[in-house]
Amino acid sequence: MEELRKAWQEMPADMTSPTELRRMIHRHPARMRMRRQMVIEIVLFVVFLFVYYDFSTVQDAPGL
Repeated sequence: MEELRKAWQEMPADMTSPTELRRMIHRHPARMRMRRQMVIEIVLFVVFLFVYYDFSTVQDAPGL
């Protein structure tokens, strides 16, 4: 956060347009790490749910 604050304070006034701010926010390393972490957690959660559902229905299968 300090890096972002320092970059903000050192930035010339003409570079603080809404487009530049949006670009800075979208390309911020912390946001990219959070997005990657969220994707990994969602994928692992879906895999867990698939395995849980698959193993829980084995007991209900006919003929066992």
